[in-house]
Amino acid sequence: AHAARVTGDVRYGDFAARTWRVMKARFRDDLGGFRRRAGRDWRDPQGNSQNPMMHLFEALLTLHDATGDETVLADAKELAEFIFTKLYRADGGYLPESYRPDWTPLGANEGGYVDLGHQFEWAYLLSWAVEKGFDKRYLDIATKLLDFGMTYGFDGEAGGIFGASAYDGTVRGRSKGWWQQAEHLRALMRHAGRHGRDDLWPAFDASLAFVKAHLMDAEHGGWYGSYDPAKPRGAAQMGKGTVWKTGYHTAGMYVEALKLTGKHP
Repeated sequence: AHAARVTGDVRYGDFAARTWRVMKARFRDDLGGFRRRAGRDWRDPQGNSQNPMMHLFEALLTLHDATGDETVLADAKELAEFIFTKLYRADGGYLPESYRPDWTPLGANEGGYVDLGHQFEWAYLLSWAVEKGFDKRYLDIATKLLDFGMTYGFDGEAGGIFGASAYDGTVRGRSKGWWQQAEHLRALMRHAGRHGRDDLWPAFDASLAFVKAHLMDAEHGGWYGSYDPAKPRGAAQMGKGTVWKTGYHTAGMYVEALKLTGKHP
């Protein structure tokens, strides 16, 4: 979808649409959720997660941007309805990460948790969706997700956010991953810049300072993978270039900054 939008080559949009048709036919289960992955026989023995559906939601919004296909936008709305009607915990303002086959969240004793970076990522995506015509109730959900992340994940002393928490907000570990910081910064600047949340700018400044001090490599460029104050530099940080660490999260953050400053269409 991005290739179709950037190059104007309709073939890429056609390929994306064909892929989506296969996904709808093969990956969606009887309850309306999408499997994490499938083998050649289309069976999936693994548990369910909201993460691939989050990225699917983003892909559908991008495909709609590229093609203008209203059916794709309707599909994105249907996916959001499933996630935020069945999976989202409105009483706590968070979205659990992992689920049983019937899409009930894993209990704490089963390894259930909240990915704090994904709370911010969803806060950004839902804001974008409302901009594209989704019901404004999704902006209310985005605000609650962001506020959960800020209340329990934000480090008010050093800046940045921690990686994960229990459902009650108890933080699990003190390490701060690079991609969580990028999504945190992107969501903060979007909600502050587009939705009047001026109260978020001080946290943005503190987290940006943290990233510059501990994750950005000022000498060679790029971002380190993570930072843990309890471990020496190197031991707690993934390499700057691995198969799991591309420029996806950081590029998205920079693009949003350019849009807010009027330097990107």
